Amino acid sequence: MTTRKRSETVVAEEECACTPVVKRQCVEKPENTNNACILFFDVETSGFNKFTDSIIQMSLLLVTRENELVRQDTFFVKGAKKMGPFNPNNFSLDVINAEGVEPEEAAKRFEAAAAQACLLVAHNAMFDMSWLETLPGVDGGVYDSKVFCTYLKGKNLYEWKDKRGRRKKPTLVELYTFLFPDATPRLGVHSADVDVDMLRCCFFKAFESDIPRE
Repeated sequence: MTTRKRSETVVAEEECACTPVVKRQCVEKPENTNNACILFFDVETSGFNKFTDSIIQMSLLLVTRENELVRQDTFFVKGAKKMGPFNPNNFSLDVINAEGVEPEEAAKRFEAAAAQACLLVAHNAMFDMSWLETLPGVDGGVYDSKVFCTYLKGKNLYEWKDKRGRRKKPTLVELYTFLFPDATPRLGVHSADVDVDMLRCCFFKAFESDIPRE
């Protein structure tokens, strides 16, 4: 999901058992390939234009069907030449391109994690998958039957309205604060690692029944 205006959100660690973020952890090979896991994923981009912008950060959070942590891999992706107007976490191009992995490596990490998953979960999955397809060799169509979108599914939990009173789909922050109204405030929205933690919490709170069973 692309970076937007910084906003305050909440992360209820006791309620959703979210784990501490592991930044830029290097994962070379999957530890199992039995499709027994759930992959929560998020991408941050430098803007909206696929011809001039690029992925700048990714987070891949792999858990078991019982919500036990397998691995979290969060990393920058090299290649951005500019930053768009929405940069709430003050990502630096110098840091991204110095510490980031090559797009080929980002694709390899995503596909290795996806190979272990029976379900791939994202908020606005169509957006994220379309950007993943800009990475070398990634074919989003391969994963169509395994993708679960909390952005679309969340619409059925409550009558979300925009400023004009029209029905809409919830942002991740709106969905999270609806499901965890008493959680403690924490900043960090639109950093991929924070977003996948919130995504995981929302999924196991509201959509656990959608997990494929063996």
